[in-house]
Amino acid sequence: MCGIFGVISKPNRFNEKTLKNALNMLSHRGPDDWGLEKFNISDKWDVWFGQRRLSILDLSSMGHQPMNKQFLNGNFNSIVFNGEIYNFIDLKKELSDKWEFKSNTDTEVILAGLNLYGVNYCKKLNGMMSLAYLDSSNNKIIFARDRLGKKPLYLYETKDCLVFSSELKAIVNLNLKLTVNQQSLAFYRWLGYIPSNLSIYNECKKLNAASFAELNLGNDYLENLKEQQYWDPFNGYKNKYKYSYKNAIDEFLELLDDATKIRLIADVPVGAFLSGGIDSSLVLSSIKKLNIQDVKAFTVKFDDSNFDESSIAQNTCKQLNFPLNLIHLKESDYHNQISKIPFYYDEPFSDSSQIPTMAISEAAKKYVSVVLTGDGGDEVFLGYPRFSYTKKLNNINRAIRSIYGCDKLIKYGISSNLGKKIFQFILKSFSINSTNIDAKIYKINQILKSQNLYQLYDTILSINPKKDLLEIDQLELSELPDLYSYNMKWHPNYSWQSLEDRSIEEKLAALDLVSYLRDDVLVKVDRGTMAYSLEARSPLLDYRIIEFGTSLPLDFKIKDGIYKRILRDSLSIRLTGNITKLQKKGFGVPLPLNLPKGANLTSSWNIFIENEWKKLFSYNGV
Repeated sequence: MCGIFGVISKPNRFNEKTLKNALNMLSHRGPDDWGLEKFNISDKWDVWFGQRRLSILDLSSMGHQPMNKQFLNGNFNSIVFNGEIYNFIDLKKELSDKWEFKSNTDTEVILAGLNLYGVNYCKKLNGMMSLAYLDSSNNKIIFARDRLGKKPLYLYETKDCLVFSSELKAIVNLNLKLTVNQQSLAFYRWLGYIPSNLSIYNECKKLNAASFAELNLGNDYLENLKEQQYWDPFNGYKNKYKYSYKNAIDEFLELLDDATKIRLIADVPVGAFLSGGIDSSLVLSSIKKLNIQDVKAFTVKFDDSNFDESSIAQNTCKQLNFPLNLIHLKESDYHNQISKIPFYYDEPFSDSSQIPTMAISEAAKKYVSVVLTGDGGDEVFLGYPRFSYTKKLNNINRAIRSIYGCDKLIKYGISSNLGKKIFQFILKSFSINSTNIDAKIYKINQILKSQNLYQLYDTILSINPKKDLLEIDQLELSELPDLYSYNMKWHPNYSWQSLEDRSIEEKLAALDLVSYLRDDVLVKVDRGTMAYSLEARSPLLDYRIIEFGTSLPLDFKIKDGIYKRILRDSLSIRLTGNITKLQKKGFGVPLPLNLPKGANLTSSWNIFIENEWKKLFSYNGV
């Protein structure tokens, strides 16, 4: 895991000192080593590759980057790489008769594979990655990103300059002309994050997940990168599972155990984040089954009982006979992270679970450099109750709107003191988190205004409904009616047609897979962990598990009101007790009281983060 950075520009535009300063903006991503090299492959362009290294595999100097390969004919290749390739040992064996390896790194495996087989070698890589690969013999640079977009890659493009970086702050440090993308800001105010390949700046974008692009260095100007997709996240929906439920459980556990095993490969201490939830408990059960020693489990003890699951985590570890590190983080520990958010996240990003993610990462880094997480189970195996209750709410909403005045009666009734108490009681009776009741009531009132199912789902997910945004933001978001339509536009090569005969629940989960998971959850985890030089690995996000999970029939995932059915039943084979019956709590903390006034607490946090980002934005003179 590292931070990568590079510049392709007209000769002598940048000097080494300037680029080193920009590279060092990524020092938190790679505190163990750094490299910056200039390659002279033509008189038209300066090519600089830089990397900050977090040493995980082969801690020797043989893992130094940029990693280069010189050939007898004078040609050479070079690579800078951020991430981990979990199947690199098997790939290395396949390449060993064609390549003389000098290191035990996954980086050299990618270097060899791209040299021997070209850009399509990306299809063989199982892991998380962003990379730049210089091929002097063909006078080109290849950029690539992993299937799910776990590792970021930002690009600044003009006709005479291209800059790539793991984080925007290195690009900002170069004092290039950058202007705020108003549509990106509108999406942020709507969703709480900036989606797809957009960035907060008009001049920058993200390379899309599961994509590669080639840059030709033979021209007098730089052509715009044309991305090519090498994997379809909806592959599983095209291949419906044909076997029994019992076979599916056996196959899932086999896949999970292998995905966990290859993610435990490291030359540094490894740990696991454990909540009281299904997903992280499954990962821990796989570690135990594999009989891997010296793995530390970490769980957070919250002072707020609405979020604290430490007692469940302790019971899980007791059953598995697994050592547990209980980290008791107080409210002050979380608030210490707040001032750091704008710097580490670069763009406005207001998922408040970023706070505990950063706090537990800072605490865990004292013991380990790698952690396994349970991310990914909800989006693939339908763990969010909203997938089902969106359809129910839509039916109820249609019935309410058919009765004149009924929506207004409900709106005023639920907003009264008595209405709030009744609503809170109902939530608790269904084991739904009843905190932040005003925000939930605000959501209900907005749901009553939704005109169709996809708009209703947007309302559930959004920070602020479109109709409540500023007029300028509504105009920026007026092209398409809902997030589902936007994602179909952004990703036209995905197999959207494979969803046509799937249920509403599966369609919404597919949307989450390519939007909420990619642009919210994975961003939160990457920036939050890497702020403290901690590498996060997610077995449930192995692409084989993604394809398997999306191929399953609906009733394997939801049945009789039971969400994540197959995961719960799989876990019940390895653990006893009530853990497989518990409802999802979420990963949150109490927010500060002195936030700007918004429609609700979540909206206020959204405004606060934007204001704090603007302070940094002005400071950098962008």
